[in-house]
Amino acid sequence: MRLSHVRSVAAVVALLAAPVALAPALAQDHGERVLRGDLNCDSAVDFGDINPFVLALSDGAAWQALYPGCPLLTGDINLDGAVDFADINPFVALLAGAHLGEVSHTDCWGDVGGRDWCPPDVIQLTVEGSVLHAHHQDAEYNCCFEDIAVTLTVEGNLIRLDEEEIVPDPCWCLCCVDVWATVEGLASGNYTVEYCWFEYGTNQVECYSEDIVIP
Repeated sequence: MRLSHVRSVAAVVALLAAPVALAPALAQDHGERVLRGDLNCDSAVDFGDINPFVLALSDGAAWQALYPGCPLLTGDINLDGAVDFADINPFVALLAGAHLGEVSHTDCWGDVGGRDWCPPDVIQLTVEGSVLHAHHQDAEYNCCFEDIAVTLTVEGNLIRLDEEEIVPDPCWCLCCVDVWATVEGLASGNYTVEYCWFEYGTNQVECYSEDIVIP
């Protein structure tokens, strides 16, 4: 994909009229599973989504009439509850290639009163189209974590996901957590996936590695 093409996308969208806010019901329903950037709902994020994205920004009602049953949340690329100019740069990034998609986690589900020995860590990797789904079961983190962040690095055919707890004020206890992350926009081919996290039991970073195929 030519950089000039990407720049032209941003330039065209920047000329549009006022941003379009999501209806309240949609804005609050981030539990609905959607493929961000798939504005024509063909299960892919590509150049075919550019015109639908422009239409969603300029006239949300016209977009929904043209694509009935397609959630407007597909245009909320930055997950702030609205389809507006703030989604332009993230949308361009989607078109540029592989990117981190949805990241979520459970609350503490183990004993939060002290040192909770969680079951052994399990990393499950599944592929659905151009999307990689990762599930870290039985992660062990500080009970007072504020969030679990996942960062993505793609170098050639190596996909690395690094998991990190965000703990402004640590507590004197650990608990068990499940973490999910997706990598979207992967090109077809063979990849090696490394999923890494800090392991309290060994007091060091541990990594799980697995080869996958994107069809």
